[in-house]
Amino acid sequence: MDTKWKILRKEGSRRQHVSREDLYQMFGYAHRFQSVRNILLYPRPEGVEMCWRQDFEIPHTGSEENSRIEVHTIDLSEDIRDLRSAVMQLARCIGG
Repeated sequence: MDTKWKILRKEGSRRQHVSREDLYQMFGYAHRFQSVRNILLYPRPEGVEMCWRQDFEIPHTGSEENSRIEVHTIDLSEDIRDLRSAVMQLARCIGG
């Protein structure tokens, strides 16, 4: 998992776009560590539903199955000093 402290770019009226550089970085991690599940985590932009997700498939990372990059968002508008609440929100969104 890699976290980014930037807002996803918004192109058009509804779609969120991950930067090409962030995807390349995760692609490098997937290849280097032969990881199947790779997660990019961004702050949730205003107007985007809770647990928004976008997936990208990565073929041939050296593992037996194809890898994927999952892009998730987390709501930072509330007080995140309550670490347990933030961790629970993250677990619900990424399925952990």
